[in-house]
Amino acid sequence: MANQNIKPLKMGIIGVGVGATQIMPNMEEMPEIDLMAAADTNPLVREAFQNRFPEAHVFGSAEELCNDPEIEAVWVATPNALHCPHTVMVANSGKHVVSEKPMALNMHEAEAMVEAALANNVKLLCGHTLGFSPPVMEMRKIILSGELGPLKALNNWAFTDWMLQAREPDELDESLGGGVLYRQGPHQLDSLRLLGGGMVKTIRGTTGRWWPERNGVGYYSAFMEFEDGVTANVTNNGYGYSMTSDLTPWSDELGKGLILGYTHDERVEIREQLKSGSRDEFAAKHDLRIGSDHERRFWRETTSEIPPWKPA
Repeated sequence: MANQNIKPLKMGIIGVGVGATQIMPNMEEMPEIDLMAAADTNPLVREAFQNRFPEAHVFGSAEELCNDPEIEAVWVATPNALHCPHTVMVANSGKHVVSEKPMALNMHEAEAMVEAALANNVKLLCGHTLGFSPPVMEMRKIILSGELGPLKALNNWAFTDWMLQAREPDELDESLGGGVLYRQGPHQLDSLRLLGGGMVKTIRGTTGRWWPERNGVGYYSAFMEFEDGVTANVTNNGYGYSMTSDLTPWSDELGKGLILGYTHDERVEIREQLKSGSRDEFAAKHDLRIGSDHERRFWRETTSEIPPWKPA
């Protein structure tokens, strides 16, 4: 039940892809947001969104959504290479805008987005990174409190099966913002910058393309030094040979992966399918979208309460 004292922000989404399915449940639960519109080029996605929200305004293009006078703010969740032009378009229509991560592919695009927001007197935010998550925010509070002493170093590891997930070509093409550095790096780097206190003095790193059948960046590692001398190591390996969940006692007992919950045997099978070219990427991707069984199970069903982990 919405708080009667709150005037909901009338929100639209451009690009109702897999990422949007993860964000929409949170929007729906917030009394501050009225999710009232969406735009997507995929007619099946538009149909599923309309079925979910019968009274919503549904469009086939970003331009149409931006021309809707009722919409006050827009979440841009289109492919990475479109974040800049779509954000500028939204800002020029006089609407506030949240750009999915990564905000842009380069500084020129980022500056154009900021300039458009300033010129049109609208708010601009880059959203959906783990830097906004409650655990990271709580870590920041502890660091600022000084109760454990001054921060000296940070370490952030991520071992996932990102490269085994169903991928469209743009998700792997580095020139279009593909690969784990563009698509997963913001989660780690935003969190480290928040915890480390902001400005980074030096950074050096490397990337890896280890699978010919997945011609994209699937690995990166970097060393960062902040202005106050705090250092940070960050690593991301998306090839699924081992999982961060294997190192945490509170993870799923099956060692489930990043999105679909692949087991070890399933990861082996998918690697063989990728090598042989027998995997139906389109069907696998479609199975993740709005209205799918995956969306229902992973993002809409209330999970049973998990008891706190206790050492054996």
